[in-house]
Amino acid sequence: MPAKSKKIFFWGFLITFQVLILYLALVIADFVLQKYISFQNEAIVSEAKEIERKRITEEDHPQRRLAIKEGFKPLFYPETVDIYPPLRRLALSLGAAPLAPQPNSRLYFCNEGYGLITYNTDRFGFRNQDTAWDKNIDILLIGDSFTHGACVNEKDSIAKLLAPKKNVLNLGSYGNHAIHYAAIEKIFIPALRPKKAILIFYANDNEDADQNSIYFDQYFQKKFSYFDALDITHLSLNPKIIKFYSEADSIIAGLLNGESSPEEYLAKTSGNDLVSKVTKYLYLPTIRKSIQSYFKNSDLNRKLPFSSKLAIDTLYEMCKINGCEPIIAYIPNSEFWRADVRSPQYQKLLEIYSKELGIIFIDTSATLDLLGQTAYAIKGPHLSPKGNKAVAEQISKIIMVQ
Repeated sequence: MPAKSKKIFFWGFLITFQVLILYLALVIADFVLQKYISFQNEAIVSEAKEIERKRITEEDHPQRRLAIKEGFKPLFYPETVDIYPPLRRLALSLGAAPLAPQPNSRLYFCNEGYGLITYNTDRFGFRNQDTAWDKNIDILLIGDSFTHGACVNEKDSIAKLLAPKKNVLNLGSYGNHAIHYAAIEKIFIPALRPKKAILIFYANDNEDADQNSIYFDQYFQKKFSYFDALDITHLSLNPKIIKFYSEADSIIAGLLNGESSPEEYLAKTSGNDLVSKVTKYLYLPTIRKSIQSYFKNSDLNRKLPFSSKLAIDTLYEMCKINGCEPIIAYIPNSEFWRADVRSPQYQKLLEIYSKELGIIFIDTSATLDLLGQTAYAIKGPHLSPKGNKAVAEQISKIIMVQ
């Protein structure tokens, strides 16, 4: 081998070796950092975590087993389609992802100190009396678990308390993110043509990874048709969605036996095998997450997340086309149950952008602050009946004068 080629080979080998050593050092550092963070989290178990941990063991599991014996099923929801591989594979194979839990089903929901909530879903899987779909819609609610009425009886949900004399349709689902709000708006506002459409954000919507969601792909890039027709009196689901529900129900039922909720099951089973435990550090997940958290918590993060902007833009456009009044509300997190230093900034970004578009913005932070911790559930992060009532009353006062 010529001297010049030997020199190139030597330096190439040396650089490759140094890069490999650096990479292995980063992998080891990621492992050590993850163990350190886990140790810190275990060493400092907050009062809130201990309350939830005890509730899950002593209340949730026995109550779920009883609900199953009585014929109730565990619900799955749009978020699980994105994050649970068997459901994601099913959605990809069918080219269809549902926008609500199972339709026409008896489901068990959640417990945060008021007992396990059970209810019957309507024809499309939402938490409404089915007859609500047969009337003109006065108010359409879109949101996540707070809109859904998580862990409280239906009579104590925002939807039921908002306007007793109006036909309020609740399209909120547990676990929804802004990308799901946008998809729901795009599908249901043209189909229902409500008088008012209220989009309710929560503090944890402050994420910007939803462009990877199957919902962004199917509803905004491929423009999947959710219904066979857009006549409100004859709305019927696309056969692909019906097939998804049929197959997904058996997948979920086979996994859960009352010991877990979908999110608990995912947390326990994600990466449990030895190969997953070892190989996950090759992607430096802890270091990457720490860097992302730094930028999210820094003053540099002053941009409204993509999916939040998409949800607001879609609400604005759909109402403009279909003659409804768009309204946006914001519910803050409990600092006791789910501390998040980013939430005030996120609220402000939502408010600024909403007002730029001329959309009414309702911030419920001050209202809930007056109630203190009683605004939230006694054993979890969602609103208590008192908190739901306060939010419903504030929204009602503003929208009823419009």
